Amino acid sequence: MTDQMGLWDEQSPQPLQETRPLLKMVREMVREKALEMGLELDDPAALNEVADRLIVRLAEELFDEEVEQVTAEPGVRRHSRMRGSIGFGARRLEVRVPRIARADGTTTLPDRYRRFSAREQQNETVARMAGAGVTSRRYREALVAAGEEVPRGLGKTAFQGRNRKQADADLTKLRTRDPQADGTIVTIDADGLAMGSKGKKRTVVVLIGTTTTGARVAIDIATGQYETAELVTGLLRRTAERGVDLRRVAWRIDGGKGLAGGIRAVAGASAPVQRDVEHKRRNLKDALVDEANFEQVNGQLSHAWAMTDPGRALEALEACATTLDALGEEKAARSLRGDVEQTVTFARLGVSGELLRAMRHTQGIESVMGGVRRRTRRITTWTDDAMREAWVAWALMREEAGWAPIPCADELAALPDAVTAERARVERETAAAEQGAEEAAEQGAEEAAPGTGA
Repeated sequence: MTDQMGLWDEQSPQPLQETRPLLKMVREMVREKALEMGLELDDPAALNEVADRLIVRLAEELFDEEVEQVTAEPGVRRHSRMRGSIGFGARRLEVRVPRIARADGTTTLPDRYRRFSAREQQNETVARMAGAGVTSRRYREALVAAGEEVPRGLGKTAFQGRNRKQADADLTKLRTRDPQADGTIVTIDADGLAMGSKGKKRTVVVLIGTTTTGARVAIDIATGQYETAELVTGLLRRTAERGVDLRRVAWRIDGGKGLAGGIRAVAGASAPVQRDVEHKRRNLKDALVDEANFEQVNGQLSHAWAMTDPGRALEALEACATTLDALGEEKAARSLRGDVEQTVTFARLGVSGELLRAMRHTQGIESVMGGVRRRTRRITTWTDDAMREAWVAWALMREEAGWAPIPCADELAALPDAVTAERARVERETAAAEQGAEEAAEQGAEEAAPGTGA
């Protein structure tokens, strides 16, 4: 009985004042009626049948009550009845609905019928089944295996249509809600997900933020042929328009050039970007000529990236690269030295302990991407980018419901100021380096000019 009543509760989009008394009344009436009919109280099918009849009768009485109140107004009268249906849990029940004739000649339905006929519960049932990997082709089989009948209004076509409608609604919600409702966003993870069959793949770039309270929130998505800087730039500009201050955010990426280029284009060259240390480790291993040499440097890498002093960490990483050079692994050494400063970004921001361990890699967003793949694995035909984005948003919203907050809220709250200070330091050093280069160039030009030599 409780599941059947799922639609009429406090979480309904437009809850009625008579909801609680109605549910209590139905439960008591079903129990009494079942005893009168000699039904077993533990027989769900029999109880559901009795509940259906009582719900229909009560709903029709509520419709009549509203019509009587409305027709008391001048020029308004009762019209004939029409067939309709109301939502009851995940099912639809047929009812007879009285119509109201207005003075201007129009005919309307009771407002209660409009609210009782909502389909939110059915949509959620469809979403849960799709999330469990049930396709429209096996929808009826799944219901039969669960001992259920195919509800009215939830056949194969409705199953397909409501799946997509729910996905579209989730995409709209993702892009229109306030991403900072639970706190100011202080870090953003960015990654791309290839979706589609071979030869028809498109990349969906996903942004996930962490707030000052430790909450993680899906921000937005964008789709393109590849994970390009142009695609990421457009996505980030849209994020900035929603009130996220990208100049006070720390970034985490796997090292993709398109992601890095988009961040530089919108947040500036001084934006603090943390490159995933595990990707760096794998790239180094792939570049080795002799994989046996990996064991000689792997421990050094872990020790260096665990340091809270960024200067010492970089010295330890350079020592590791020197070891690789001595072993004849010049390619692996170059791989390690490339953008190595970005592997200690959060250490430069003053992060330590548990938060540093969590922030120096991108396993969080990679786990989310795995969940999106799992939830959409049954979709084999992707018609367009709108479909890809809708289903990724649908999967993200369900993944987000299970995300645990990141601890160390005090350190997270201090990150924006640390980001501002780090950007100022980088900009000062960059300006000083540019000025030194200009002075050196001018001096060289003067020395090379005729008649200025000794």
